[in-house]
Amino acid sequence: MEVTHKQLEKAVYRCHEKNIPLYVWGTTGIGKSLTIRKVAEQIAKEKKKELVDWNRIGDKEKLALYEDKAKREKSYVFGDMRLVDRDPSDLRGLPKLNGKDYVEWKPTLFFKVMSSDGVDGMIFFDEMNLAPPSVQGSAYQIVFDKCIGELALNPNIDIVGAGNRMEDRANVFEMGVPLKARFSHITLQVPTYQDFVDWGLENGVDDKILTFLQFRPSFLMADISKLRNSKSNAVNCPRTWKYASELIDGVKDLDDVEMYVSECVGDGVAIEFKAFLNLRKKIDLNEVLNNPESVKGLELDMKWSLISAVSEKYKGDKKILDKALKLCRFLEADFGASLLRMMRRLNLKHFTDNAPKCKEWDKVVETYGKYLM
Repeated sequence: MEVTHKQLEKAVYRCHEKNIPLYVWGTTGIGKSLTIRKVAEQIAKEKKKELVDWNRIGDKEKLALYEDKAKREKSYVFGDMRLVDRDPSDLRGLPKLNGKDYVEWKPTLFFKVMSSDGVDGMIFFDEMNLAPPSVQGSAYQIVFDKCIGELALNPNIDIVGAGNRMEDRANVFEMGVPLKARFSHITLQVPTYQDFVDWGLENGVDDKILTFLQFRPSFLMADISKLRNSKSNAVNCPRTWKYASELIDGVKDLDDVEMYVSECVGDGVAIEFKAFLNLRKKIDLNEVLNNPESVKGLELDMKWSLISAVSEKYKGDKKILDKALKLCRFLEADFGASLLRMMRRLNLKHFTDNAPKCKEWDKVVETYGKYLM
């Protein structure tokens, strides 16, 4: 079944509640890993524990988790294990030569922690099907029995996997039926441009990118089937648009903007993005704010460019708020709602404190109230 990001959050959380392994399928760069980590953060918060990312802490902190039960009990350990970087011995550990007539296995510190008393957390096998079948096979026991050899994981540990589909041409290996049968399965659908805009407004994606993608929604996600014939190495997808947003933050020179966007989403899209930004030069922003009725004659591309320009101006000049609210009355619902949400995102406190004091506020709420909820 294909699901949205919100539905995926519910699915991951439900599998956590019932302690059932889940595998998440989906094309590259659409937020599988980000969503799974988000749920891990929510679980930690609900349990009033600190989320500890095993991959981002130092050796001393890892050893402290192993040696200190009290520390383990206060933590929710999130471990992202990439099987493609492992061989079977990395999971089971190494044989301990003890001079006896049997072999004892010495596991890794990560699995020692995840098998310890009082530990709570999630093992995330990201990009699991990039690993060859021999390595995937070594995870059978972990996924189903929560054991590594003779070492049993703590029952509180959740198991989640994720990977690309065969049709995504991501050099994945077919997952064996025995391993598939150890997971429940769900597929994350490619987000719509509106899904990405909603997410972007909450996660700091540059307004110029958000307005551009509302104008040209087909540029959000590349057609994976055509990438083999593309001369560009960059792939436009939600992940790389977020990279582009970070690179152009505070950059004014449009040639530099084009270069940074091209690095992330490719030359063709970057050229279109620069042309979109150049539309601003055709708009007298002060004239539009003083005479908002003039927007009625603008073409769609000009209107998207306009709300991007107004949002950016509000970021540096909060005094234009009342004029911007009045402008919304002369814009179609899509444009007005986007502008309001962008301004609110840029400075939530200023917007919520001052917008209700503006003389245009009541009329704006009458039209756009549902979009501001």
